[in-house]
Amino acid sequence: MLEDAFMLLARDGGGPVEIQHRLQRSVAALSDLGSSSFRAAVRKQATLALNRADALCLKADREMVIALQYNCSGGAI
Repeated sequence: MLEDAFMLLARDGGGPVEIQHRLQRSVAALSDLGSSSFRAAVRKQATLALNRADALCLKADREMVIALQYNCSGGAI
């Protein structure tokens, strides 16, 4: 279910930093909910989205997305 919700957005819309920013904020909000397996699945989506964000050209944009993903993962990428 999470892959259906986030994979296409991260892959096809992952270029603009605004999309990555919102995506990471969304998964960060979800990472506080549900069971431990749900939270792990959310963290996985955050990491996959971050990997897709590597295409961001501006270093500051990449760093912002990395910081958001770091927060979602509870401090571990």
